[in-house]
Amino acid sequence: MPPASEMLRYTIIYLLYILLFAAFYCAVYLLIHVLPVDLNPPIQVTCPPSSPIPRAT
Repeated sequence: MPPASEMLRYTIIYLLYILLFAAFYCAVYLLIHVLPVDLNPPIQVTCPPSSPIPRAT
C-alpha cells in the first residue's frame, strides 16, 4: 500500500479534475440557459424572387 502522503496527493489531484469538469459544465449551462446563446441556430433558406428554382407555395 502506498504511503499516505502519496495517496493524499492523488486524491487532491482527482478532486481538482472533478472541480474543473464541474466548472466547465456550469459555464456551458450558464451560456445556454442564462445568456441568449444558441448552439444550434435554425438555418433559414431564402431564395430571391428571380431564382430559377421553383418554390413550394
